[in-house]
Amino acid sequence: MTGSKIHDDATLIQQVAQGDENALCSLVGRYGPRLWRVAFYLLGDKASADDVEQEVFIRVWQYAGRYNPSYTPAAWMYRIACNLCYSELRRRRRHLEFLRSSAFVGVAPSAADAMNAEELQQLLQSAIATLPSKQKAVFELREIEQFSNEEVAHILGLSADQAKSNYHHARKAVAKYLSRYGIQ
Repeated sequence: MTGSKIHDDATLIQQVAQGDENALCSLVGRYGPRLWRVAFYLLGDKASADDVEQEVFIRVWQYAGRYNPSYTPAAWMYRIACNLCYSELRRRRRHLEFLRSSAFVGVAPSAADAMNAEELQQLLQSAIATLPSKQKAVFELREIEQFSNEEVAHILGLSADQAKSNYHHARKAVAKYLSRYGIQ
């Protein structure tokens, strides 16, 4: 990210803190699709990604006055998005545990349903979906969003070594998954 864009984003955050709706709209236009993509990769469905994207900007509106300028605005918003995704994943896990412990028998989607994808992008999404949530987030932020290791570490609240390790394991797992389909 260039220095002027970071400065522009920081100015927009300051304007949002002062109640400027146009500044918030600028941030939504600039970051909305990217934050949605992160949420989609982490959560695996469009409706949840929509909800997370919307909630990120609600929180930006509410907490812009608490923004710490020692971090980039992008890193701050991605951190909000990842935290919301992790909360949703925890909620889903608790719900699944409840269903398993009750009289209901959950029906898992068949592997055929998940693998109907013929395009490389769909196959890649399937590979990413198999990753643990932290690896998935690190992979998405490094590969798709092109954040540095240090930025990823900050966004996810990890040490730089943890981010690097999660990225290494994620790349290895994705490569192994894709190799089963003759993709190297």
